[in-house]
Amino acid sequence: MVNTQSKYNDKARVLGIICSQFPEMHETFVIRELSALKQGGIPIAIYSLKRCRDHVRHPEANAVLPEVRYAAWSDPRVWLSGLAELIRRPGFSFWALSWVLRNHRWPAGDLAKGLVIWIQSLALRRRMAKDGVEHVHAHWATFPTTAALIVSKGLGKPFSFTAHAWDIYVSNRSLVEKLKRAARVITCTEYNRKYLQGLCKENAGKVVLNYHGVDIKKFMPRGLRDKAAGKKNSAVKFSVGEPPEERHLPLLLSIGRLVPTKGYENMLQAYRQLHEKGIEFRSVIVGGGPLRAKLDALISEFKLSGIVRIETGKSQLELRDLCETAYAFVLASEVAENGDRDGIPNVILEAMAMGLPVVTTTISGIPEAVRDQRTGLTVSPRDPEQLAKAIDFLLRNPDFTALLGQRSRETAEAFFDQRIHMGRLVNQMKTLSNKTIPAPSWAADEGGKVKC
Repeated sequence: MVNTQSKYNDKARVLGIICSQFPEMHETFVIRELSALKQGGIPIAIYSLKRCRDHVRHPEANAVLPEVRYAAWSDPRVWLSGLAELIRRPGFSFWALSWVLRNHRWPAGDLAKGLVIWIQSLALRRRMAKDGVEHVHAHWATFPTTAALIVSKGLGKPFSFTAHAWDIYVSNRSLVEKLKRAARVITCTEYNRKYLQGLCKENAGKVVLNYHGVDIKKFMPRGLRDKAAGKKNSAVKFSVGEPPEERHLPLLLSIGRLVPTKGYENMLQAYRQLHEKGIEFRSVIVGGGPLRAKLDALISEFKLSGIVRIETGKSQLELRDLCETAYAFVLASEVAENGDRDGIPNVILEAMAMGLPVVTTTISGIPEAVRDQRTGLTVSPRDPEQLAKAIDFLLRNPDFTALLGQRSRETAEAFFDQRIHMGRLVNQMKTLSNKTIPAPSWAADEGGKVKC
C-alpha cells in the first residue's frame, strides 16, 4: 500500500475516509468535501480502493492528495497485508468473509468484487490501526461502505457513510444493515433522506441531510464577478442570451456523463421536434460515457448534425465559460431500468449559480433546487414533447428567461452556498471523530444479520 509510514502521532484522532477512487473527475463534490474537512482542522487520511484512472484532474484535488493512501487490488502489498491479517486475526477475518458472502453473493460480478473488497478491508484495518484512525467514514453506500463496516468491526471503532444517489436505489441488499450499524448517515437531498429513513424507521434520526452546495464565488455571472473586483461601469447583468436570430442562435447547454440517467435520448428527440418546427437553436453536450456512439448516431438520424455537438474533457473553469454563453441549461434526468437516478446534479446548481434558467425533470431531489416557473421549468421524465414545449417557451420569451436566470442565482446564493453546507459537514464529522463514542454494540458479534 502506498504511503506506508504513518505521519500521525498517537494522540491524533484521525478520520479515515474510504473512497472508491480518488480523485474522480465526476465527483467534484467529494473533492470539495474532503478539502473542507482538511481546512476545518480535522486530521484526515483518505483510503482509495482504486488508483486514479482519469486523464483530467481538477486542481482542487491537489490540496488533499498528500493524505491519500491507495489500497488498489492490483497492488501485491495489499494482498500480502490482507494475508497477514488473516493469519493474525482469523476470527475477525472469517467474520468479514461471511458478511461479504451473505451480502454480496449475487450476481457473480458482485461476489468477485466482494471478495476483493474483503482482502482490501483486511489490509485497510491494519493500516488504519497504524494511522490512529478513530472513526471510519465512506463515500457511497455500496462497496466503500462495505469496507468501512468491516474495518469498523476490526478496529472496534464506529463508522458512518455518505449516500448519494445511484448507490441507494440500485440493488443493494446490505443497505438496511449498513443503516442500522452506522453511527451516522449523511445524504445530499431531502428526497434521499426520507427514503433512507423509511428503510429503517427505528434508526431514522441518524440519517441527516447535507446538500453538496455550489461554490457561488467560482460560479458567478461575469457582471457580478466584475462588480466584486471593483471594475467600473460593470453592471450586474443576468441576461442569459438573446432570442433566436439568424446570426446568433441561443445555446442550450447540457453537462453530465453520457449514461441513461441523464435522459439524453429523450432530449435529442425534443431537439428534433424543435428543429422540425423550424425553431433555431444550438446545443452543446459536455460529457463522456458508454452512450457516446449511440448519441452520435441519433444526432445524425435526427438531422441535428451542426446543431448539436458533444464535447469532453472540460475543466470547471471551461464549463463556467460555456455557461457564460448559454441561453439555458437543459438536463432530462430519468430513472434507469436498474433504479439508478440522479440526486441533485451538481451541474444544475452550478448552472443556477451562473444565472441560467434550468429546464429539467421532476426526478428525485431535483425539484428541491429547480422550482417550476421560479428558477426554471420542470417536466415529467421521458416526455420529449413536454420538454420541447418548455424549451420552446423559453426561446420565445427571453425576458421571462432572464428573470428565471436571476432567480436561479438568488436561490443558489440563499440555499445552496457550499460554505454553509461544508461548515455543517465539518461540524458533523468533528462530532463523530473527536467525540468519545463507545465501540459499536455489534463489535463483538460474530453472528447474524442486524435487523431493523
